[in-house]
Amino acid sequence: MNAPAPAVHISLHSYLKQIEGVIKRSFAEHIWVVAELSEFNIRNGGTCWFTLIESADGKEIAKCSAVMFGSVSNVQLRAFEQVTGSKPQPGMKVMLKVCATLHPQYGFQLQVYGIDPNYTLGEMHAKVEQILAKLKEEGIHDRQKTLSAPTGFWRIAVVSPDQAAGLGDFRREADLLERHGLVSFHYYTATFQGEKAPESIKQAFLQLYDAHGQAPYDVVCLIRGGGAKADMAWLNHYGLAKLICRLPIPVFTGIGHERDETVLDLVAHTRFDTPSKVIGSILRHLQLESEELGRSIELARQLIDQTLSREETCLVSLHGQYQNLSQQRLSNETLSLAELGHCYRRGVDELLNRHERQVTLWQAQAQSIVRESLQSASDRLHNYQERYLAQLPAAVAEEEQCLGNLLTQYTYLAERRAADAAQELMQARQALSLQLDARLAEEQRCVDSLASQYLLAVQGSLQQEEASLQRYKDLHAVLDPRAIMAKGFALVKRQDGQTIRSALEINTGELLSIRFLDGDVSVVTLE
Repeated sequence: MNAPAPAVHISLHSYLKQIEGVIKRSFAEHIWVVAELSEFNIRNGGTCWFTLIESADGKEIAKCSAVMFGSVSNVQLRAFEQVTGSKPQPGMKVMLKVCATLHPQYGFQLQVYGIDPNYTLGEMHAKVEQILAKLKEEGIHDRQKTLSAPTGFWRIAVVSPDQAAGLGDFRREADLLERHGLVSFHYYTATFQGEKAPESIKQAFLQLYDAHGQAPYDVVCLIRGGGAKADMAWLNHYGLAKLICRLPIPVFTGIGHERDETVLDLVAHTRFDTPSKVIGSILRHLQLESEELGRSIELARQLIDQTLSREETCLVSLHGQYQNLSQQRLSNETLSLAELGHCYRRGVDELLNRHERQVTLWQAQAQSIVRESLQSASDRLHNYQERYLAQLPAAVAEEEQCLGNLLTQYTYLAERRAADAAQELMQARQALSLQLDARLAEEQRCVDSLASQYLLAVQGSLQQEEASLQRYKDLHAVLDPRAIMAKGFALVKRQDGQTIRSALEINTGELLSIRFLDGDVSVVTLE
């Protein structure tokens, strides 16, 4: 059986060379192409290898490799870095001047003859504007700006790359503050470059927010410092910017570039150029707070001294008034008691005199009655004698007996009446004496009660004033400048005793005195 004749064919190399020729003829002109860098490498001799991609709706729709030889890259990369601040990096959108090539051995690729740095820079700015516009639509772009500025710095959260140069500058001052117990810093490490940077920073913010719920932070410092300028592109992330906008804690940024801003700088509460300026602002606030505290302490000390002097004067005056009032009241009560005693004695004397006069009157009446009875009896006896003189002696004896009986009765009645009067007089004297003793005892108890009340009032007032003085003494102890110095503060004065409140007031070569808690030190300023 005969084998079929072989079909007309050419080699792969020949075929690819034909395609190479077609490409050279059809795409001989250079053209500007926009793409995103997926990979970028610089090899020996300065040759740059690119992997370019294009995406739509999150899907990759085109991809190819490109090369820029060292003779071109040395000039183009230098210009690119001068404008953007860094070499091309994965994730950047670039505009390249290219020409299509096909090599039978290495395949299809684009040869790069130029790279436009202004397009990449514009893309960075455009991305920032798009993020800001979206945040404005949601109404949260300025939420950080509306937060109140921290009134004090006691707990500060710091988000930074590990071992960053800017972090070292920041911690030189921060560690000094923390050693003296003025501020507590809590550090959260995150990646600030590469595709994982936004998510890493988000996780750091979520961790510090959880800690904020247990012990609130006064401010969050987002610092980087150093690094390539193009690394800032990784910080222009919508999700990260939105998280900072919604954070209820003021955010201070110190990304590390003076002219260029990231979207995080624009939405943060306060933006600083470098980490050193962030910690410098905190130091200035603490210095102002320290000066204000010093003035407040001095004012409080003056007020305390004035209050103590005024209260001491008032206490002395009140003590004198209480003594005068007590003495005056006791004197008045003593005089009143003496007058009452005199009145009672006079009343008793008058009552006794009246009863004595009454007894005397009764005695006179009894004597008069007796005399009248005796006279009457004598008259009757005389009549009897005249009338019955002739009668029998029995009748005379009977009359004499009757007369004796009458005399005995009248004498008994007179004595009984005199005894009753004397007994009534004695009872009246005893009753008046008991009433006088009871009234005197009651008045004495009243005087003793008033004296006790005045004494308690004076003691209570003195105790209140002593408690008030103790409170002022405790307040003075709390606001004593020496207590402030015990926390690490010092007082700087000139030789004439004038207090220095700012470094601008110090002259070079000036002799100063620094007062610490445990003593004074004399220093000479050098610059």
